[in-house]
Amino acid sequence: VTQGLDSPNSIALDVAGGKMYWTDSGTDKIQRANLDGSNVEDLVTQGLDIPGDIALDVAGGKMYWTDLVTDKIQRANLDGSNVEDLVTQGLDIPNSIALDVAGGKMYWTDLVTDKIQRANLDGSNVEDLVTQGLDYPSGIALDVVGGKMYWTDWGTDKIQRANLDGSNVEDLITQGLGDPYGIAIVSSSLVNPTTEPTTAKEDVNRDGVVDVQDLAYVGLQYGKTGTNAADVNGDGIVNIDDLILVAAAIDAAAAAAPAARAQVQSHFTAAQLQTWLTEARASGNTSRTYQRGIAVIEQLLALLMPQKTVLLANYPNPFNPETWIPYQLSESTDVTLTIYAVDGQIVRRLALGHQAAGIYQSKSRAAYWDGRNAVGEPVASGVYFYTLTAGDFSATRKMLIRK
Repeated sequence: VTQGLDSPNSIALDVAGGKMYWTDSGTDKIQRANLDGSNVEDLVTQGLDIPGDIALDVAGGKMYWTDLVTDKIQRANLDGSNVEDLVTQGLDIPNSIALDVAGGKMYWTDLVTDKIQRANLDGSNVEDLVTQGLDYPSGIALDVVGGKMYWTDWGTDKIQRANLDGSNVEDLITQGLGDPYGIAIVSSSLVNPTTEPTTAKEDVNRDGVVDVQDLAYVGLQYGKTGTNAADVNGDGIVNIDDLILVAAAIDAAAAAAPAARAQVQSHFTAAQLQTWLTEARASGNTSRTYQRGIAVIEQLLALLMPQKTVLLANYPNPFNPETWIPYQLSESTDVTLTIYAVDGQIVRRLALGHQAAGIYQSKSRAAYWDGRNAVGEPVASGVYFYTLTAGDFSATRKMLIRK
């Protein structure tokens, strides 16, 4: 494409659909064309003022973008219709955006607030993930399989990464960079790699591979009727048969590998997988494909079942004012978390109730403490201890509030 462009900014590909999409910050347009550059189309031409990065949810039929002047994150259908404002508050030059479609999340960097944030794909539940040590964070890319996000920082001249919840920030490259901007990663998939993208119906998110992201997407669409990429068998409803067909297409050895654990933990709960297994077994389907699908889900469930109960280190630590306390349960039991001051006095007791065996590490599942005592008062800076009691298990760790 050599005509009609002014300052083409960001590009995203729908390889299976044969299309490329881009933003132009000079013409204030979003356009697309065939992968060979033919058939250029104007998609969004109104309401934009320096559109920035663009990302695609092909299976969901949506494109997402940032706008550097209107300070918005928006989305529309892939043909440019139905433009929606998703995030309009708290932004100041949102720059790069990346999607975890199966996990239902979008992640972005903000050049002026110096934050990395995420939200649901509809713009709800905005979370601050990384707020310290950034100076013009620029490009962002996700390795959902490995549970990591990677970004460049224009001001610090670094490439860094962290867990998808923002914890465990690491410096990766700190020398030899000058204003690093965009970033792209190639990560291993839970299938045998191929050089050609697959167009199999089981590849519901159309990223060229069949993996647990496809299974998670079918789970999100479960019970929906009508035309839907997740309706793999084409019977008009997304149900257990579609889940099993996708599971059967996942490489069994890769699904059972330890490297798959982070992605499985981010997308599924043990209870969810167990429910699917119960429904699949009750179907009475004894076909080879069905039994293979059941076996793969059993392997995924095994990744969510710890061999022993463990209390893990809270994050962040030190913190102010809130922290998350992760743990693992090898069996279902009643769980209580008690927080003590250094003199042994109880500061707060959190009754977490009866919980199923599983891994409670993400912010949505870990125990949460807001740094307040039993009467709602903020506690003072200093060292505190937290004890997890789960059945016969009890363990204590230390944490630090620094204000």
